[in-house]
Amino acid sequence: MTAIVLSALLSLMSSPADTRAEAAAAARDWIAASQSDAGWIPSYGDPEPRQAWIWDQALALLALTPEGSTEAEALVAALVGVQRADGSLPACLDPDTGEVVVDEPHLGAVGLAAFALARYADAAEDSQAAGAARAAAEWLVERQRQDGSVSDSTLANIGAWWGMAANEFGPEARRLSFYLVGKPYERSEYWFMPKPGDRTVVCDVNTMGSLLLTANRQYGMGAAALIYVRTYLFIRGAHGQPGLGITGPVAIWYEGTAQYVAAEGLDSGQFLRTLLSAQNPDGSMPHSDRNAVKGLSWHTTAPSLAATAWLTFAIEGHPFELTNDERAGLRRPGRSIARRGGQEHPRVEQAQGEHDPWE
Repeated sequence: MTAIVLSALLSLMSSPADTRAEAAAAARDWIAASQSDAGWIPSYGDPEPRQAWIWDQALALLALTPEGSTEAEALVAALVGVQRADGSLPACLDPDTGEVVVDEPHLGAVGLAAFALARYADAAEDSQAAGAARAAAEWLVERQRQDGSVSDSTLANIGAWWGMAANEFGPEARRLSFYLVGKPYERSEYWFMPKPGDRTVVCDVNTMGSLLLTANRQYGMGAAALIYVRTYLFIRGAHGQPGLGITGPVAIWYEGTAQYVAAEGLDSGQFLRTLLSAQNPDGSMPHSDRNAVKGLSWHTTAPSLAATAWLTFAIEGHPFELTNDERAGLRRPGRSIARRGGQEHPRVEQAQGEHDPWE
């Protein structure tokens, strides 16, 4: 076992197992209880507008799938019900009526939905969900560019990659992998830009990017992306608790902090304690620890579906892994995404040696 994983595990042990299990159960119960009769789950609680963003619905489905719940079944039915003939999904809906709020599909959200539906289909042996997942992935493949990307947005490409990889589009996912460690990847410092040429450090672009790299067994690159996020987005809350911001130290963003823990960033236990202390009595996680807007960073203390789902992943383990068959579909002898970067990438031990913001 690598030193970085040992560090994460030892840090997590400081939070009692019973407390963690109760927190995860409460989070999942809140997700289920928030579901409307139409099958959708609001992305945010009061006082934010009631909207159901597809990206968040996919995360909720991933959180509910292990339970095999009726809520997961209802959410799948809602997703299948709004899927268009071409396989795409609208970006946002009214959770109470199911009416479309934002019609233009978000490519990353379609990808994440394709991934979540595929995982549900496998768990529940649901052929309708499998067909919907495949159709969404096909829609993405049809939009793949010559350079392998589907969008200028790195996060959208990451979401699309998971959808392709989970639905037997291995060659297309491999091309997208090579793009991701090319144009939007900062090769000298080992982190992902939100789009090529934009040097803004964005938390989820790199935490989600780290999970993708780890799924491709590029552990050193994945660890380095997490180190970069912790170095530049670290912030302490009002009571000194450590956390991560969205694009800077404006407020603790609990979704991104939970992603960091789920990805087993160094000293994950300290960040997990922050999450557990911030969980609301009803089991939900707030979006942030304060209301603030600065540049690209928007923060609200309202309950967040995405943050609550990620809390379950931080505690119980995340679902962003490949099966053996999916990994085999990505392989081509003699090539790897590490070599695609054009230089020696960091080993885990090298990533550990980066600057520690707590020193």
